[in-house]
Amino acid sequence: MGPIPGMAKGTALTRSETNSDPPLFLCAARRAVKAPGALAACLVSGAGRVENRQGNGDCLLLDFSRRVFAVSDGSDRFPAASRTFLSRLAGLLAGSDLPSTRAGWLDLVNQAYAGQEYIERTTFSGVALDPAKNRAFILHGGDSMVFVLDASGQVLYSTPADMNFAGRALGLTRVNAADLPEGCVIAIATDGLSDVARLAGMPAQKLCAEALSRFAIHDLPDKLPKFLANTAGDVLHDDVGFIMLSPDRVPASGPALLMGGTTSIQERRVQALVADACAESCAWAPLDLSLETDWTDWGIRVLGR
Repeated sequence: MGPIPGMAKGTALTRSETNSDPPLFLCAARRAVKAPGALAACLVSGAGRVENRQGNGDCLLLDFSRRVFAVSDGSDRFPAASRTFLSRLAGLLAGSDLPSTRAGWLDLVNQAYAGQEYIERTTFSGVALDPAKNRAFILHGGDSMVFVLDASGQVLYSTPADMNFAGRALGLTRVNAADLPEGCVIAIATDGLSDVARLAGMPAQKLCAEALSRFAIHDLPDKLPKFLANTAGDVLHDDVGFIMLSPDRVPASGPALLMGGTTSIQERRVQALVADACAESCAWAPLDLSLETDWTDWGIRVLGR
């Protein structure tokens, strides 16, 4: 991912330095959310997949007030399985007190696993932030991924691929906890990130570190689609679901959002909207829930309203 003239790495201020949460912005046409110096989240449909009448099986969960962030990647046959799973998990999060132990998180996540039908196979990778103890609970099953990078870009923690897919496994076998030193960044992504990394000629972990060394974290939802458009050419790549956040800075209040996990019909509708989108839909705008805007046709759902 080459440098862009005039673009320098952003400096992420801690919440203690600003005494407030950074604002959230949404770009509906890109299915992307960002917070200055704190968060990047976006979906990119795989090359050739819409033309082949496939949905977008990647789904993102951003639950700011509960500080849970996750991705899920459904199969080509049942791409909406990812949204089904993350919707169920979000309901469990909203209906109970948040766990404070690894065992508690294991039990909650496995309740979501228990409700997933066998045909609805999907991955699940996410984090539950525990700011009081400067740690994150790592929730992971399948071949999506979670990385924790320190301020210098060194990998402190990464998840291995396994066979604990929701819909196939009975549940996760364990939940890990990772310490979060000041200035670290967490990356959560579906396996489409590996396709991006191959195009860039480097491992996925190094790609994340390289991107952070060149760009502000909140610029990544703009850079990733441009990189794929300029680099992939005729090379097919998978859908990419991507979240990168600074635990020190990510907003601690806000909505719970689901993005993606669309069927073939839904994804064709989204892409038709993108093709006909006005400048307003393609621009970044403050995420203002008081406007009661409905983003359902864009594959975006605000939970709890």
